[in-house]
Parts: sequence; structure tokens; C-alpha cells
Amino acid sequence: MDFYTFFPKILNMSLTASVAIVFVMLLRLLLKKAPKVISYALWGVVLFRLLCPVSFESGISLFGLFETPTVGATDRTSIVEYIPSNIVHTEYPEVVLPVPGIGDTITEALPKGEEQLRADPLEGPIFIATYVWWGGILVMAIYGIVTWLQLRRRLVTASPLRENIYLADDIDSPFVMGLVRPKIYLPSEMEQREQSYIILHEQYHIRRLDHIVKALAFVALCIHWFNPLVWVAFILSGKDMEMSCDEAVVLKLGTEIRADYTASLLSLATGKRIIAGMPLAFGEGNTKGRIKNLANWKKPTFWVVLISVISCVILAICLLTNPTGFKYNGSTTPIISATYFDFRAGVEGSTALNPAQISELISRLEEVKNTKKSDKFGGLTPGYQISAHLEDGSYIRISGYSLSDNEMVDIEWNDDRYVVSDSEFQDYLSRICAGGDTTQALGSFLINQPYGVVQVTYESPHFSFSMVAQENTPEYFVDENLHLYSVKEHSEYPDWTDLGVLTEISLTKDNFDDLFGSNSGDGWHIRESASAIRKNTKKAWTVIYNQDVLYYILQQKNGELYLAYGYYDYSEKDDPGSDDTNIRWLYLLAKQTPNKIIGYSALYSNELINTAFEVVSKEFSHQFKDFELLEIRYDEYVENRFADVLMNWDLEKSQELITVITTHKENEDLKTCVWYLTRAVDKISWDYESYEYLPKKLTLNDIIILSQKGNELTWSDFEEFEYIEAGFGLYIRRYEINDLFHFSIGGAGPNSEPMYMYLGVSGDDPEARIDIRDGGVTEFIEAHHNDTPASSSVAMVPTDTKMYGLQVGALLLPIDGNTYRYLLTDNTGEGVTADELIFEFTEPDLNRTINWEVYSLKEYPDLSVVMILSKEEGPWLCTYSPPGRCSDTALTDAINAGYVVMEDGAATHGQDVWKSFYEDTQKGMATSVIVAHYQTLDPERCDTAYFEAFNQDYPSLNLYHLNFDGTSYTLSFTDSGVEYIRNYEYLMKLEASGTPLVGNTEHKRIVHYALTHDIEHTWEELWGSLASSAFPAPIDFYTIYSENVK
Repeated sequence: MDFYTFFPKILNMSLTASVAIVFVMLLRLLLKKAPKVISYALWGVVLFRLLCPVSFESGISLFGLFETPTVGATDRTSIVEYIPSNIVHTEYPEVVLPVPGIGDTITEALPKGEEQLRADPLEGPIFIATYVWWGGILVMAIYGIVTWLQLRRRLVTASPLRENIYLADDIDSPFVMGLVRPKIYLPSEMEQREQSYIILHEQYHIRRLDHIVKALAFVALCIHWFNPLVWVAFILSGKDMEMSCDEAVVLKLGTEIRADYTASLLSLATGKRIIAGMPLAFGEGNTKGRIKNLANWKKPTFWVVLISVISCVILAICLLTNPTGFKYNGSTTPIISATYFDFRAGVEGSTALNPAQISELISRLEEVKNTKKSDKFGGLTPGYQISAHLEDGSYIRISGYSLSDNEMVDIEWNDDRYVVSDSEFQDYLSRICAGGDTTQALGSFLINQPYGVVQVTYESPHFSFSMVAQENTPEYFVDENLHLYSVKEHSEYPDWTDLGVLTEISLTKDNFDDLFGSNSGDGWHIRESASAIRKNTKKAWTVIYNQDVLYYILQQKNGELYLAYGYYDYSEKDDPGSDDTNIRWLYLLAKQTPNKIIGYSALYSNELINTAFEVVSKEFSHQFKDFELLEIRYDEYVENRFADVLMNWDLEKSQELITVITTHKENEDLKTCVWYLTRAVDKISWDYESYEYLPKKLTLNDIIILSQKGNELTWSDFEEFEYIEAGFGLYIRRYEINDLFHFSIGGAGPNSEPMYMYLGVSGDDPEARIDIRDGGVTEFIEAHHNDTPASSSVAMVPTDTKMYGLQVGALLLPIDGNTYRYLLTDNTGEGVTADELIFEFTEPDLNRTINWEVYSLKEYPDLSVVMILSKEEGPWLCTYSPPGRCSDTALTDAINAGYVVMEDGAATHGQDVWKSFYEDTQKGMATSVIVAHYQTLDPERCDTAYFEAFNQDYPSLNLYHLNFDGTSYTLSFTDSGVEYIRNYEYLMKLEASGTPLVGNTEHKRIVHYALTHDIEHTWEELWGSLASSAFPAPIDFYTIYSENVK
């Protein structure tokens, strides 16, 4: 249950019980002469309403008098919902209360629309109310426990009289105590003559289970302590409980004991009411009322008892049940077609709903609230209506009767009619009949509008997705029939692929959260989690492609769109918590016109890049008035490609330069341009300098078309394509097409006839080539498209370790006299073929020894991937892991570049730069800084096996770009080839004492600067959350800078 829905559900139960309390109090007055056991029995209805939110439905429910809103729980049960349980995240919350007018006033005051969804203004009040409610329960529980313990101490010296009856010295009045084995306690000084009828009184309590009823009543009082009517009900039900037992005793023993019984009441009266779950005290409170009741009591006649019982049963049924409401399940009775008409606009005839609208209709009917079985509009002619034909042959008709507003709406199905008071559903009906758009059916995921991946929010640690090769980034769109299409998702699917029809789904922990390999931590590139994404989802759709690929489309409350992509285990399709079904990627999507791509940058913040995009977009509209901008891009690829240009510009002109790449279509050709912008004087904007066309990349399709010119081909036919000059003696231009094919032109020079025009295969056979002027190009491509490209052959670098075997997740494998490092994966080797046994070794494991075998794979003749297995474990694939150490000059380069530098955890250069950055942030000034973390690996301070396996990755140097926009911090960095962006609210300065990290041993203190989400943390809490299991979960923080202080 969502935290923010808990207290609203309690409020709904309390309001429902309040209605029942009022009715019971009224009937109690009418049945004054009836036996008290009748009115006492009615309080059981109230107790049920206080403790159980769900109830059966009936047409005679008294709650139907107040147009009580209900939400279906099952086919025959429902929950009363005066207040939407998810009111915090409901776009248009509506409160309907039993008292007319009050609900409308509250609804008018509630936030609505975008204000409600984006800012969540109700979160704070509900959060506070929930904790206040819990506090009240705690106080009540403590009171009850203390009262019980005090009484237990007074019973230590109690002595048994007989069976379950005890005599106690330190009590004033008889009572029943205990739940499972209740005991009767009597005052020791009680006279013998009193004992018989008092014991009988208490035995009646036990026989009727009153000791359990009172305990449950106290539990209900603890839960609903804030409701004054519940306190009244607790007191009145206690009175009726005692009076009914009094009457039962007098009825059994005769009216002649009435005087003695009354005298006992007076002598044993406690003078106070016990507000606790136990004990049941004979003399507890209301002595005067009980005496008066006994004085007036007469044995009831048969007809009085009969009428009272019938009245009690009828009222109990009317109060125990909920009003009958409309319920529809689209999976059991799907809609196969639907039409609508609207006479409000004077248009005759009906129009069919498209699949997207039918999908929305199904979800609307399943979620409709505040319905009441009624023939209120039965004699009226509808002004607008949706008529849906169901698979079982029945029809559902949703009709609107008012021509001036949307409030008169009912649903007709299976000869029953239901008046709808759900304003959101009323507005939906009016909207569809007035024009029937599908925007709400699909949120902002518009029909036939391509969307592309702009951020990998989550990726399973066992899979990877590179945002560097943006030309291969998947794209998606939905057609008017709700078919989801994708392109560039797999290399074998180069064209748009129909993935199937989307169906709406309600996300749960089982079918969403549990499908992520890591809900918080590994795999998440931003501070998010599966549960947070799910709770922020307004609508969700799903489709299973080819029985094994799972897709979710998630429309967020803030308007963002996510696509989740993973594996679906069809064999466990009926199990929402399947062990094998999993989500591997979660993408943030954005429209593709133009597609804005912002990747990792070591130089500029996202804000600065976006500002540059605005300048380029504006300038593009001037330079290319007749063409559409398709894509605008700045990422690590662009930054690296023009690194020399940026550096030279800075050296020559002392100006910061940014290069932005755009793609647009001229006629039928795609053109790429690079735009040069310089940093303005204000440091927060850019000035346009110039642009130039970038050459196109040659494709196989270009080769096929150009080859048709035969011997008429010249150098100039390839002038527009990107190439490198590779000649020595001859003039040669080489064009890289893809990982497998390349194209080369050779000759005396561009003004002479080419000697050759080879389309070649990047494999081991140098003769695998063809001169495209001779024809046969298509056949050559077909013959070699499955070849293994030479680029797949990895140049492996040996380690200097003398160890071998499995070491801390790595496989150290001897090959031809050298040892190479591989990383163990969870891939079990599906789709690959073991070839030759290349190595064997043994490994001790607890009380056994495992004999491991390592095999080469036919698919990887270069041994870049091998398979390891034993009789007990595996098989698993191991991938070659090259050295990850930085260059010999990396540290010097970082220092010369003016970065803040930390070596092995402590600052050594740029301390003044950091100090200036930190002071600016404290003043609320937008600023940024680059911090270089340089790490070495000391064999004296780590495990030997770890050092042998991973020392080739050290020293390492990572750059961290920290940007402050005036309110929050954005940290960008790359780790193991994966780009990360993390957002934090605070930059905390924390001191810690202890041994210095590096440097002079005179330093006694260390100052850490940590990015956090909570400014109340101490350094001990942050560090302890990672190092100690005493903390419930790690705290999300990042230590960006540390400095030794004297």
C-alpha cells in the first residue's frame, strides 16, 4: 500500500462507520422498550465498518440514500470511497461526503490539473496527518498497556475459588480478564449471597465473547481516535453490553433478586468508566442508568421481541452492505466495437470509435467511480451516447442527458441502469462524443509521432546500451490502431518493426518493481527506483513481442514518457512474479522533430548545452529556411571528434568554443552540419560564429547505386562522402562503411582515372574484394554479409601476474605462455558453441574441490570470449577485459588543465579553485567545476588476489563535472564506459578526524564535501550506511572532494 493512500483509506472507513453510528443511535432511541441485547447487537455492525473496508453490495443499502461513492473490490464487493484513496496523485480529486454541500466545498478548494500532478501540494498535509494519526494510536496503545499492567500487578495474590473464578484482595469490583482463557475475578470481601448472580453476570459476558468484543472495540477506538462519534459509540456500546447482561441475569433468576442486584451495583460501583480493551468490570460506570433500567425492566412480550429482532436484522443488512454499483472487467467481457453520437452539435448519425478510443473506453469503464443503481434518467432521451458491443453479445450504453453541462450521465448494461456521479468520467463521455480524440488514451505519446531514446535511465548490470552511437539509438511510434513500432533496436531489424497492439495495464510491485535486477543502486543512472517510476506513472500500456520480448509504455504524471524493454518468460506467463521475466532497460523518450541528443560532456553542463541548442536552432531557421531540422546533438562523440579544434581555438583566441552537430533533409538527401559557437562575455550564453557541412558517411546502398555507372565512375562521385587518406606512393582514399565492409579508391590522384575502386571485407582474406565498376556488387554483399569482421578480432594485452584461475570475479587465463584477464558474466552461453578445451584448473571451495574447464568458442576464434564450466557450476561466458589504466601523462594533463585534482582520496591541486566554487554555491550563484580523481592501487592495502587481478587498471583517472544551477547540483561522469548523471540537492561540508588520506602526517582532520539529498546527515552516518549493516539501507551520497586540514 502506498504511504499516501493509507490515511485516506482510514478516513473513508471512519466516515462510513460514522453513518452507521448515527443510524444505530436513532434506532436505539426507537427501541427503548426492546431488550438491550438488540441494540447491543447493532453495535457489531459499527465495529465491522470500523475494522473492515470491504463489504458486499445490496440494493437495500442505506448508504445508497447519500449517493455514496464506491470502488469495486471484487465482482460482488466494493469499498466506500468518500475521499479518493490516491488523492495526493489524482489529477482532479473529488470529495463526496454524506452531508450535502460540505463535499462540494472541499472539492472546490482542492488543487487540480497540472498544479496537482506536478507539485503534489497535498503530499505535505497527508504526510503530516498520517504521522499525527500514528502518534495518536501509539498514545492509545501505551495507555491500554499501562492500564493492563497495573491491573496485573494487583492480581498477583489472587487465589482460586473454583474453575476459572478467583478471589482478589486489591480490587473493588468483579471483572472478566483474559482473551483466550478468560478468568472471573471477585473482591475477597464480597458476600456469599452476591456471588451467585454476579458470577452469572460475568459468565454471560464470557459466553457471548464480550471480552473479545470489547478488546476489538478498543482496537477500533485506537485506530479511529480522531473521530468523536467513535468515542460515543464505544461508550454507548459498553452501556448496552452491561445492561443486556443485567437483563439476562434477572430473566434467569427472577425479578425477586432485583433489589439485591441493585444494591450490589451500588456497592461495587467503580465510579469511573474504563476506556481500555479490558477488563470487563461489573461496576464500571453508568451505575445510575443500569439501576434505572432494571427498575423499569419487564419481561418483553413475544411481539416486542419479534419486531425488535426483525428491525435489527433489516438495519444490520442495510448498514453492513454497500450500495450496488457498476462493475466492468474488460479482460472477461471485452468490447469488440463501439460507436458514439452527439445531438448537441446538431450532427445526425453515429461514428465508430477507433482502437485507441476503445482501449480508453475499456479503462474508463473499469475505473469509473461513484455509480449508483438507479432508473433516475430512464424516461429521458440522451443528447449524446456511446454504445459498446461486447464479445458476449451484450451492449453497454453510456448516455448524457443534459445539453448544458456534463452532470446527467448513466450507464445501462444487462437491463440495469447506474447513475454516474464521477465528474472525470462525465467529462470523458462529453469529450469523446464531441470529437473523440485519442490524446488521453495515449497520454502525450501521440499517434504516428516518432520518439527516440534521450536517456538510459536503467540498464541491467548484465546488459549494456551505448548512448555514444546515437545513429543506432532505437526509435518508437504508435499508429492509430495502437500498434507499437520500433526501428534500430536490433541490427537484424533495420526497418520499422510491428511489435503488436498495446493494451492498458495497472502497474504493481509484482509486475513491475520485481522485474528489475536492482531497484536501487547498480543499473540506475539517475536517482530513481522502480517503485518511484511506478508511483509517478499516470497510465501504462504493455505488449509482448514474439512471445519473449516485453515492452511497457509509461506516461508519467509530469508528462515524461518511458519505455521499459526486457525478456518475457512465456512458460511462466500466468505468474506475475516470474523469476525469469525481467526488465533490462528503461529509456526516457522524447519527440524526434528535432531529436535533441545531450550526452556526457566533460566540459559543459546540460544547461549550457541546451542554451547552445537554442542558438543553433534559431540560426538554422535563418540559414535553411526551406528545410526541417531533424536532429541536434552534443555528446562525448562530438566533444572527442572536435577536441583538437576546441583546444586550438582556446589557445589561439583564449575563447571557449562549442561544436554542435545538426542533421536535416535537403530534398531527399540527409545533410550534416557542424556549428561553431563561442562563449559570450556573460559566461551563460553563446555567440554564433559559423557553420559548415560535414561529409556524408558512405553506405552500401550508395555503393549499389553508384556502381551502376560502371567505368564512368570518377573520384568526384565520392567527393561528398567522409574518407581518410591512406596512400603511400599511390593516392588512396579509404571509406569506412560499417564494421564489415570498407571501400577504397586508388590511383595517381583525383585528376586521373582511378586504378581501382574496391569494395572489400574487413576480414582475414585480403582477396575478399570486388571492383564495383565490374558489376556483381549486390551478389558480393549477399555472399559476405555474414562474415566475421576483422574489427571483431581483439588485440589482447597480457598481464604480468603469475596467478591463474578464478580470482575475485575475474578469470586469469594462461594462453601461449602469457596470462590474460577475463571477467566472469552471468551469460550461460546460449547461442554459442564450445570448441576446444584450452585450460583446466582446480579451485578449493569449502569442503570440496571444483575442477574447472575452459573452452574456446567457434564464434570467437580470437579468444575474446571463452566458456568456463565444471560438473558443479556453469557454464558461464567470460569476456576479455583489457587494461584500464590511464595514460602516463593523464595526471599531469589534468593538473595543467587547471582541474581540481584529488590523489587517492585527498586534494593535491586546485584547492583554491574548489574553495571559490564552494563559496559561489553558498551564495546561490550558478557555477561549475571539474574534479579529477586519480587513484593508485597499493598492494599493502588490498587483498593479494584482487591486486593480481585488477592492478592493470591502475593508476586510473576519472573526470567529474559538477554543475550548480543556483538551486541544485548535477554530477556527470563516465565509469567503465557507462555515462552517469546524478542530481543532488545539497553540497555538505563535513569534518572527520583520523589518519590523513595522503600527505603530511601532521594533518589531524579531514574535510569532506559530499553531495546529498538530506542536509541533516553527519559524516559518520554517510560512511556508516555503506560500511555497517546496522543501517537499514545505504544513503545516496557522493564524496566529490576531500582535503587534509592541519
